Amino acid sequence: MKKYKPYLTRVDLVKNQVERERIQEQEAAKKRKQRIQEQNRQNHLRYQEQLRSELAARYFHAVQSTGGEVESSLLLDDYPATRAYSLRKLSSTYTGNAVRVRRGSDNTEQDIGFVNGELDTTSLLSFVGSATGFVTTWYDQSGNTNDATMPTNVNQPQIVSSGTLVEESDKPAIKWDSNDSLAATRINELHNGTKCFVAAVVKSVTSSTGRQTIIATSQNFSSNRGYTLYLITNPGTITSNIFNSTTPRPSSNTTNSDYPHTSRYLVTDIIDADESTAENRSILNINDGSGVKNNTLTGTPTALDSTRGLMIGYQVSDSFFKGRMQEIVIYTDDQTSNRTAIKNNINTHYSIY
Repeated sequence: MKKYKPYLTRVDLVKNQVERERIQEQEAAKKRKQRIQEQNRQNHLRYQEQLRSELAARYFHAVQSTGGEVESSLLLDDYPATRAYSLRKLSSTYTGNAVRVRRGSDNTEQDIGFVNGELDTTSLLSFVGSATGFVTTWYDQSGNTNDATMPTNVNQPQIVSSGTLVEESDKPAIKWDSNDSLAATRINELHNGTKCFVAAVVKSVTSSTGRQTIIATSQNFSSNRGYTLYLITNPGTITSNIFNSTTPRPSSNTTNSDYPHTSRYLVTDIIDADESTAENRSILNINDGSGVKNNTLTGTPTALDSTRGLMIGYQVSDSFFKGRMQEIVIYTDDQTSNRTAIKNNINTHYSIY
């Protein structure tokens, strides 16, 4: 046995060496795994830092573009419109002003923009002072430059009254009296069979039994071609009409409920003048109520131009709007699936219902 002992010793040495190598390999593998884990952790930290920097840059850009705090959910960012008139900012890409105002004391005019996504009332009141401020231009924020204007002083609606901001529910508003209006270019889609959508935030301040026009492109109520959206505060109805040359043709839609003139409304209308089902040619909605569909007219749409450009607050001499408006947005495409979202965006800002 003694003669094999040297060999046994060598075997033990080999076994020990193998075991040491195995342990070393395990330790090396463990270190490699730790290095990989550390690399992954460092990569994750770099990604998080990069993400934070990118978000910070976006935040800074938003602040710079709005002149203050970041705006959330601007209406036209999600739902681009054909025309958009408002006293709040509706698009993050819009760099223009809200309104142009004439100071009644000396007829000087000045553009008024936005601060923090709202009308710059500080600049407005500083400019007008104790005088009355009149809107000469309500700028279109859609990017299509269809601004609504009124060059005639006596027909310009008010935004400041004797040094006091015109407001409705603590937000700026434009006040229409018995002879005020603003006008823009024609918008034929409202009467020619294109599916359109209109939204307006308005409040009448009179109990008159006469018609009060919100917007119109037709010449009058009994003839010509175009579209009219109007209200009658007594007994309390809101109506959508479409005209075809000589007959008020496909869409005449009146609400069935009584809406007193002391209320502010979000009025929306889905318009499709050549819809085969007559009642679907206008779906008129007030606030969060159900859409009213009671049109029975079936005249054929016309491709001819409206008899006039878009009128805000006026159609004919006995149909001036008397009250306050804050926002009018017009889409010349199908917004049926987006109607609720658009209404929610507007209501979130104005707290109408």
